[in-house]
Amino acid sequence: MQFSVSHRAAFLLGCFFACMASFCTQPAQAALSISTGKTSHMTCSNGVCQATAYDAVLNVGSLKKMLKQSDVIVESEAHTAQDIELDAALVSKGGNTLTFDAYSSLIFNKPFTVPGDGGLTINTNQGKQGGDYRFAQGAYVKFEGNNDHLVINGNTFYLVKKFEDLKHRRVAFFALANDLDLSGHIYKKTPFDHPGETLEGLGHTISNFTLTATGSGGTVAMYKIASGDITYYAIRDIALTSVNITGGDNQIIAALVGQVSNAIIENVSVTGTISGGSGSTIGGVVGTDMFGVIQNASSAATVTGGDGAKNVGGLVGYFAGECDAQCLGQLSSSFSVGPVSGGAGASVGGVIGENSGAQILNSYALGPVGGGSNSFVGGLAGTQSVDPNGDNAPPSMSTSYSTATVTGGSGATLGGVIGRDVSNATNASSYWDLDTSDISNPAQGAGNIANDPGLIGLSDAQLQSGLPSGFNPNIWVQSESINNGYPYLIANPPPQ
Repeated sequence: MQFSVSHRAAFLLGCFFACMASFCTQPAQAALSISTGKTSHMTCSNGVCQATAYDAVLNVGSLKKMLKQSDVIVESEAHTAQDIELDAALVSKGGNTLTFDAYSSLIFNKPFTVPGDGGLTINTNQGKQGGDYRFAQGAYVKFEGNNDHLVINGNTFYLVKKFEDLKHRRVAFFALANDLDLSGHIYKKTPFDHPGETLEGLGHTISNFTLTATGSGGTVAMYKIASGDITYYAIRDIALTSVNITGGDNQIIAALVGQVSNAIIENVSVTGTISGGSGSTIGGVVGTDMFGVIQNASSAATVTGGDGAKNVGGLVGYFAGECDAQCLGQLSSSFSVGPVSGGAGASVGGVIGENSGAQILNSYALGPVGGGSNSFVGGLAGTQSVDPNGDNAPPSMSTSYSTATVTGGSGATLGGVIGRDVSNATNASSYWDLDTSDISNPAQGAGNIANDPGLIGLSDAQLQSGLPSGFNPNIWVQSESINNGYPYLIANPPPQ
């Protein structure tokens, strides 16, 4: 998909606010549930099953029998159940195609397996009201045949069954057909440098990705995607576990994407270790992101930068935003729980190393954050900055929090939320834990600006006793038994 610069802002923000209008901000609505329950409020005729009420059930066994005989279409409509939910594990039969036509959204709460040469077609947002599809924890779509096929919202996807399939350059849309275990492989450079593809993970995991590139310069990650006028929709619905990424000096380093421009990255997670040396920008998920959208991302990785590293962030090393007709560059509904550290002179943040004009909202950090001498260290961001040429928007931090322990060496600038901020930043309802952070001074939300507006210190008991002021209860929730009692995201819950 190619877009001119003038269309880029509308496209990216349209996708961003579509999420905000559906999964990210709204409670669950009535749905057509495919489950082990008795079929009710449904009509099925000639391979088409439709809901007849706002709450409807299609028995999963009955659906299997229909798929064994022919292709099947399951529909939701405006005046009945608008969402479709797969609430029981489904294994299709007969080599036929199952089509989901969702007026709003399709939610995979359980796995769906296509064992033969069958297919899956997904159509969402038929009502043009911000619907999408998503995968709950432990849910996925798996293809096991040799001639199976996948179509999502009109786009035909190339099914990736081994890692090297991602080098297939003649297609624009890739999807993981199954989990991939890369044990025993050590890569010496970024394996995939694509000119503009979509990677759909379908809820799958790539484990044990090991990359060692200890030279100087370049990109060190699974992917590199960078281009001025091509918008990438998207890298999504994928987990990278037990990665081992080792970079050198003056590099852009991360697990998933080293350098990315104008992209949408959503529903992704990372565990493992990522490290780099002097002059490098290092992130758990993305190294450098220019003017893109990241949502529902998480990292439990250990992210480390040596002395002289530029930017080190639990999720993103460096994130730039810009404003022309509209503003671009948002990170939302995301969190980092792993330790993040940088050496002398680095900008180190629990979520982002340096935020140059991007908008950070509805995100949090729990892991310790530390820097060396003369570093800039914050629970959420090491540095917030404005492009010296004036091309970028002022940075912002809102409705986010940190419980991270914040430490630094001699001459370090430390803040509960932001290490070094700029005076024109637009921060609001962003909090840090006065007890766990080692930043007990309520004026030290930013290390360089006393009483920086919008940055608020709360006690540990306050953070655990209720949602802080400004936090939307349709986005955030709390439970004593989840996330150590701290607020967590409805659309991006912590692993259970």
